[in-house]
Amino acid sequence: MQQRTLNNTSDFLLDGDHFFARFHQELTAIEALYAGPAPAAGSAYIRLMFWKAEPNTMLPAIPGQVARTVDAALTAVATAGCPIKIMLWKGLYPEVRNAWRAFQNALNGVANVEIYLDPYGSAFWNPAQSMHMKVALFRANNVMTGLVGGLNIGNSYMSPPAHTVAHYWHDGGCALQGPVCDTLEDLWRRRWNVAGNQHPAVAASAIPQAPAVANGFPVTIATTETDAPNTARDIRPLILDQIDRAARYIYMENQVMTDPVIVEALAQKIARQPHVRVIIVVPHPLNTSMGSYAGYSYMMYYTYMTLALANLTSVTARRWRPNVNMTRTQIARGELSSLIPGGSSTIISGNNIGRTEFRRNRRTLANLITNVSGVNGGRALAWSEQRTFNWRLNDGTTGQTKFKNLSNIVAPPVMYSPIVQDNNRRWPYVHSKIALFDDRVAFVGSSNWTFRSMDYDGEVTAMIEDPTTVTAIRTAIFNHWEAGLTPDNWRQRATTNFTNFGHAPPVAGQTYIVPLQYDDFHWWSLPAWGTWLLPRYF
Repeated sequence: MQQRTLNNTSDFLLDGDHFFARFHQELTAIEALYAGPAPAAGSAYIRLMFWKAEPNTMLPAIPGQVARTVDAALTAVATAGCPIKIMLWKGLYPEVRNAWRAFQNALNGVANVEIYLDPYGSAFWNPAQSMHMKVALFRANNVMTGLVGGLNIGNSYMSPPAHTVAHYWHDGGCALQGPVCDTLEDLWRRRWNVAGNQHPAVAASAIPQAPAVANGFPVTIATTETDAPNTARDIRPLILDQIDRAARYIYMENQVMTDPVIVEALAQKIARQPHVRVIIVVPHPLNTSMGSYAGYSYMMYYTYMTLALANLTSVTARRWRPNVNMTRTQIARGELSSLIPGGSSTIISGNNIGRTEFRRNRRTLANLITNVSGVNGGRALAWSEQRTFNWRLNDGTTGQTKFKNLSNIVAPPVMYSPIVQDNNRRWPYVHSKIALFDDRVAFVGSSNWTFRSMDYDGEVTAMIEDPTTVTAIRTAIFNHWEAGLTPDNWRQRATTNFTNFGHAPPVAGQTYIVPLQYDDFHWWSLPAWGTWLLPRYF
């Protein structure tokens, strides 16, 4: 699905406290409608769609309403007369299965509440695929608000923007109004109707049209859906287009950055246009807030190497004969071997990357896009594991070195992580799924920057096209990481932070952005090898 609508608005919701406050406000506003004369039929209702929802999630206090659990709030609204339809992924992961069972039990027998378990994910070649969307729709007096983002309904997602050891979760979402909500509701309706005869189908004609918003802007809703008949892989192409268009900066944050196509496009961008600031924010590979991060660290080692080689300063190729230390100026030509069998390599360094090399790289990327869709996630990772850096020096020396045999790589930083003062490395955990391009376009949604999210999980993201709104989102996120950060000073500030920590520890209660380096990725560690199978599906 890829649907662009005009005349919309969006409020950015930074971290869990803001998201769940808005969620509670929308619930309470509908509850207030039923305190007087009953609203006209079809003019007020609630429709939810989440990967996971826990009934004991505590919604924060808002003006006129005390804090209460989400099941208590939904029960109160439904009992007042509001129809509520809830769709949860019928996942078998223990944390997901236990949550939807508890949610069913908590709302069992409550009038006006229907719950459907979405069976998304039956492909035999990838049994771990999931319905990963997070959408909440609230209609009050025919005014629709849609919440989209990276947050599920759960207490672990609660956090103020000022992160600490206790409040380590970082996330984001947006509250949309305007015709875009019709698109979101149509997506919800299609997924609901997969239920067949389990529930009465919701017809498209039963959905009132959302009014346009004066002085609004375009928003595109894009999805990944691979359960027939709604096959769509529309998020990745939009991201690739914006990477190609970016002239000033690219900012992407997520719990992991591993989609081979997106990483390849970023590497080509860095090699061709190194003046464009590429900023990738992920949890630190040594982060312990969510337990071991070794599996993701293992995968992102290949991301780090790909992006670092695209603009390297120096690197050592380990070989049976003496190691070869090389600097950028010594390399006549450097290439990344093809990710797919039989494909062409990507030219990322050398004396000149001109139009001929640029056109070849574009063809390489197009071929990768064509051949990567529909393959097993483990196979995609295996391609990265076999990748090599092919080099030829000015003196004629040549070599082909696997990534795992490269060391001492030095390059301008591209990947970064937030940290706080904590000896146990319980640092902020970046879970948001946000991308910003040149203060022009923002992506906010459920989609991770991973192969599975781009190719087979059920995902939804909103692409917002409005410079004022996007600038406000960037300002909020950057200042929440560290006051005064901009795309232009990010690299220098992060590098200064890292240098200063060699002389003095971080100040308690303050978040710092630091650059990631080669030694941060423990791809060789036993924990990484021991957990590599599970992340193959992530």
